[in-house]
Amino acid sequence: MPFHPSLCLNDRMAENLLLRFSLLALLCLPANAQDIILVRGTISTPNGDEKEYAKSVTTNLTRWLDNLYLPHKVLDDKAVSYDALKNAKVAILGYNPQLPKKELSEFRTFTEKGGKLIVFYSSDPQLAQMMDMKIGEYMSAETGSRWELVRFNASAPAHLPKTFRQQSHNIRPVYPLPGRSKVIAGWEDATGKITGDPAWVQSGKGFWMSHILLDDGDTGDKEQMLLALIAHCAPSAWTFAATHYMLESTTLPGYRTFQETVNGITARALNRHLESNVKSTLEQASGTYLELKRLFSGKKYPQVVETSRILAGLLNSAYASVQDPAPCKFRGIWEQDGLGLYPGDWNSTCKLVADSGFTDILPNMLSQGIAHYNSRIFPASPSFLAYGDQLSKCIEAAHKNGLRVHVWKSCWRIDNAPADFIKKMKKADRLMVSGNGTTVEWLCPSNPENLKQEKESIREILKNYQVDGIQLDFIRFKDSLTCFCAGCRSRFEKDTGTKTAKWPIPLGNTEPRKEFNRWRCAQITRLVRDTRAIARTLKPEVKISAAVYGYYPKVCESIAQDWGLWLREGLVDFVCPMNYVENLDRFKKLVQTQCALPSARNRIYPGIGITASESRLTPIQAMDQLAVIREEGANGFAIFDLNQVLAIEILPLLRLSATAPKRPVPGPMK
Repeated sequence: MPFHPSLCLNDRMAENLLLRFSLLALLCLPANAQDIILVRGTISTPNGDEKEYAKSVTTNLTRWLDNLYLPHKVLDDKAVSYDALKNAKVAILGYNPQLPKKELSEFRTFTEKGGKLIVFYSSDPQLAQMMDMKIGEYMSAETGSRWELVRFNASAPAHLPKTFRQQSHNIRPVYPLPGRSKVIAGWEDATGKITGDPAWVQSGKGFWMSHILLDDGDTGDKEQMLLALIAHCAPSAWTFAATHYMLESTTLPGYRTFQETVNGITARALNRHLESNVKSTLEQASGTYLELKRLFSGKKYPQVVETSRILAGLLNSAYASVQDPAPCKFRGIWEQDGLGLYPGDWNSTCKLVADSGFTDILPNMLSQGIAHYNSRIFPASPSFLAYGDQLSKCIEAAHKNGLRVHVWKSCWRIDNAPADFIKKMKKADRLMVSGNGTTVEWLCPSNPENLKQEKESIREILKNYQVDGIQLDFIRFKDSLTCFCAGCRSRFEKDTGTKTAKWPIPLGNTEPRKEFNRWRCAQITRLVRDTRAIARTLKPEVKISAAVYGYYPKVCESIAQDWGLWLREGLVDFVCPMNYVENLDRFKKLVQTQCALPSARNRIYPGIGITASESRLTPIQAMDQLAVIREEGANGFAIFDLNQVLAIEILPLLRLSATAPKRPVPGPMK
């Protein structure tokens, strides 16, 4: 947890506080959120899946703009009009593939009146023509290695990063029209070879990137790029962003001033093995801080932003070096794609995880109705077809690097399965039905055939692979409004000996609903109990666990996930509550409540959502949540999830102290 020293207000602290008051006064100047408009793709997208994707792209862009302290307004496609745009300097189209004629006309008027557009990955030739560009053909590659890095050239606007990395599997390039637009950045492949494909094109109407801006690492350079492009269109963005950066980079959470931050970290570094490194880093930070004040006084705002990033990195590194060790019985990382960080190379992934001080990896090998391993039950995934049996390769690499492997198994949910498999399940009346009669692409947990299928998949893994554990995920109903299929009704009435007067049974604190919730919990618990029995028969040493919602016992009523019972009855060896929140006090309360449950303290390994959709943590936030877990006495933790952001931006800091790999190679969990 952050250190809070009691210090006298000396002259240097007074100077720091005066600086902060001056900056705060500057921030009291009105900021116009209308300068920047972010357009969320709705009617410009072809279907529901694309709308959801556009929504996620907008979420990412909003987060980056917030990190840059840039006020902005979000509009749906339908809300775009010249009246809505006329006060703006720039409109950002994060993912709007095909604009309706009316919206295109509104943007034409906007640009004719001097407004600028920043466009990502559109397939609209009329929009390209309006931007004085020409759209090219869709291009695709089997892996992300063809378009790996974007490099800006000498004709690009000032203050852009030289490069930024992202692994794009496809692009839709646009090309400049002679005398009206120009290429300002190109793509390079994984070997550094120039591909010849434009990455960014600039005209008098704005900028266009040939792909989506992906949330796959190199976040700082991507944010700098966004700021530089926006500020090229709306120069006042530099002042506002630089002022905020000056405030935020000079202290860490829990400290009031730069000097208090330095003093607090210095006090915690005493007698630690990295004490000399910390002092050296803080000396660099002090020099950078003085340079930052000089740049700000000279109104060199782009340089302020750049120097603020350097200062923040130094303070983060010093703070990371003084953290106490995190629990080490179980240090787990969820791996969501079932391919590792480097498709086709599990050894590099597992070496990175082990070298970062972790003991366990939880690869998502049975995901939403498709298998990344050789299964006779579920369809083969594209990853299996492209790279072979991912589970066997993961196990071999993990054990070689001293990691335990817990197969992350998605239960019931099949919405990512092949369409013919889903169609087959629907035809057999094996899918969930919501309260309004809509079929949901989840298998109904009370259906005997579905239960049999789930158990057979677990049995298949345990028979054929030397796994260390099975972790059940989505071990629940989809929500409080499922399942109300005809099968659930007949089985509920048979099991309870009651006749339902109303179906679906309404939500509420009524006895029929309470009984129905108890029955729903029993359907979910049945698979957990059967999984435990299967493991005891086939591989007694294998650990059974579950990824669960954190708000117990409320989850018993909503999604029928009675994981407190699973702990009490010994049906699981441990659970990982997915405490994906950013607020530290809220996180602490969750962990305290969970660890206080009967028989839970030594078997609660809280989940930290560093790169979850519900929470995106800074390195400092991640370290502070690990500190809470240690202080509350939990024996382990799990981090979501292993991706380039985590690998590049978080793990190098954690391993300085909190997860420093000073542990023997783990054997079977006791």
